[in-house]
Amino acid sequence: MLFDRVAELIVGEANGNAVIINDLRFSFSIEKDNDKSTNKLTLKVYNMNKQTRSVVERVNNNVILKAGYKNDIGAVTIFTGSVVSAWTISVGNDIITELSVRDGILPLRDTKISLSYMKGTSALSILDDVMASFAIPVKPLPKNLIDKFYSGGYSFCGKAEGAMSEICNYLGLTWSIQNNEIQILDKNRPFGDEIVVLTPENGLINIPERIIDATRKKSQGDSSPPSGMVLSESLKEGEHFQIDGYKVNCLLQPRIYPGCYVGLESNVLLLDPLIDSSNTRRPRAFFRAETVVHRGDTHEDDWLTECQLKAIG
Repeated sequence: MLFDRVAELIVGEANGNAVIINDLRFSFSIEKDNDKSTNKLTLKVYNMNKQTRSVVERVNNNVILKAGYKNDIGAVTIFTGSVVSAWTISVGNDIITELSVRDGILPLRDTKISLSYMKGTSALSILDDVMASFAIPVKPLPKNLIDKFYSGGYSFCGKAEGAMSEICNYLGLTWSIQNNEIQILDKNRPFGDEIVVLTPENGLINIPERIIDATRKKSQGDSSPPSGMVLSESLKEGEHFQIDGYKVNCLLQPRIYPGCYVGLESNVLLLDPLIDSSNTRRPRAFFRAETVVHRGDTHEDDWLTECQLKAIG
C-alpha cells in the first residue's frame, strides 16, 4: 500500500534565488490534459515568513512541485511551470500565499517563427525545426512514425504553437507540453512503454465509471445520449453503447500523466463486451490517460488522483 506521504516545493527565478519548502503546509490542485493549452496548477502555501514570501510571490517564477510516498520512489515531479499571478491573504490565524501556475506558458507565449520550405519537404523535418524553436526539451517521438511530404511546400509566420498544430494534424499526431517538455502522441496510442497499473490493492478508489460514446443502435429508434456521458449503472437489455474509456479515482499517483500507459484491474470490466475476462480472477485492460487531476494537502487528508482513461485503438 501507499503510505508515508512526502512532498516538496521549489520556487524561484531561473538561475537565481529559490526556496525549497518541505516543512510548511501547502496544498495543490493540478489539471492536465493532452491538449496544447497549458496545464494548470493552483497552489496555496501557508505561513511563510516575510523573507521567503518575498521570493515566492513573484510573477514568472519557476515552480517545481514534487509529491509521492517514502515507501515507494519518494517525491516525484508532478508539475513544472511558471507563475502567472500571486497574492497573499490573511484567513484567521493563517497567512496564505496563492500562486496560479502554468506549464509551458512562456515558450507558448513568446516563441514566434517565420519559415518557408520548398516543394516535397518532409513534414517530420519541418516539425523538428519548429520544436527546436521553443528551446525546451522534447520527449522521444512515438515509434514507427510515418512521414508525409508537402507537395506544394510549406510556409508559416506567427506563433510557433500554430505551426506545431498544423503539422501534427497533417501527420495524425497530437502535441502538448508536459512539465516543460514537448510531448508528441499518436492520436490512438500511449506515450512510452512504462505502465502504471491501478488495482483495489494499490490505491484504486470506488468503482470506475464507464465513459460511453454517443452511439446507440439505430434499430432501437432512441435518441443518443450526450457524447462522453459517464455511465455508472448497468445497461438495460437491448441497449448498446460503445465504451470509450473509464473515469477512475485513486490515491495520489505521481506516475500518471496525460498520454501515459495505464492498466486497470476492476470487476466493472466484466460489463465491457470488448474485454476478454476469461481465465483471470479479475479482468485487466489497458488505456491511455487523457485528463489527469492531482489534488493534495500536506497537512490534510486530500491526496488523490482522478483521471479519464481512453481505450487504445
